[in-house]
Amino acid sequence: MQFSDELLIEYLLGETPRELGELIEQCARHDTSLQERLATLRFALGQVDTAPVFEPPGDLVDLTMARIGCPANEHSSACASETRDHAPVRQQALLPGAHPDWERSARGGRIWDSTFLVMSLSALCCLLLPVMLRVRFDARRWQCAENLRVVGRQLFDYAVSHPRGRMPEVFIEGPFDFAGIYAVHLKSSGRQITPFHLQCPGSVGPADQLCTRGKVPSFTELRTLSVAEIDHWAKVVGGDYAYSLGVMERGEIVPAKYCGREYYAVLADAPLFQGPRELYSAHGGVGINVLYEDGRVRFLPVKQTVAAEWLHDHPFRNHLGEHRVGITQEDAALGPSDFSPLGNSAAEISCAELP
Repeated sequence: MQFSDELLIEYLLGETPRELGELIEQCARHDTSLQERLATLRFALGQVDTAPVFEPPGDLVDLTMARIGCPANEHSSACASETRDHAPVRQQALLPGAHPDWERSARGGRIWDSTFLVMSLSALCCLLLPVMLRVRFDARRWQCAENLRVVGRQLFDYAVSHPRGRMPEVFIEGPFDFAGIYAVHLKSSGRQITPFHLQCPGSVGPADQLCTRGKVPSFTELRTLSVAEIDHWAKVVGGDYAYSLGVMERGEIVPAKYCGREYYAVLADAPLFQGPRELYSAHGGVGINVLYEDGRVRFLPVKQTVAAEWLHDHPFRNHLGEHRVGITQEDAALGPSDFSPLGNSAAEISCAELP
């Protein structure tokens, strides 16, 4: 089995998933060429980590003269009396009575060797740094996708167990009218949901505050809180992801029904809403991970393919172009943790103030 250098560097940095790391180790036990590649990459990474900062010592001349056997304060008189007509150039340069020109040559050669070493290590860093940055970006993107899959499996299990095959309900009004209530539904139904699963490693957002609190609350715990405390929980309890706000059915707002569709988005990296537009901050604004009903996660580059991919159904707007509930069962409309099914003017105003 063939592995790219980027993947092997990711493995050496400890960024690969456990299953993939075990596969690489298993292949390496029987593949000597893979062992050699790993050894070469491990050495290169070690050179990058341990590369010294070179600064010539102040007594470099004395050290150099001592190395060739001629004290610096005596070399001019001693070297003048020596003959070198028949001695090989390299040997004569190393003799105790060598001529000052040869001493200067030897000294310059050693300085050049040190400079060349530093330049080589610098070039190696320049070659490996982009690869390492790319590996870390891909590792964070993969971990984000894995978190979406974990939460998605629990959502699908919740829907299958629901009498009508529905996703968790986002309340239309009251203290629990925010999309992040999905996490509370899962926790209260006995499913394993932690702040870590709701965190996107490629962004700095609400999940960081959720992690400081240490757990996802239950409905019982939320009912004991003040309005201000619930408002704060609404911003953070859903973490860094966006959830379905529900759909219209026979004139009523109901939870989306799970049908296993490959085009219907159920979870995604949450954007910030700025009026009718969205601001994407996850993964450096390069793209977002989207989980579909069939369990597939796709990374959609924002500037390249998002528009084309969303022609069928924009995951964050309904078919009317609004940040509100879907108008049909085929209309996915996802919102950040603090967004309500009927829109959230306060959130839109705060986002509109962003540069």
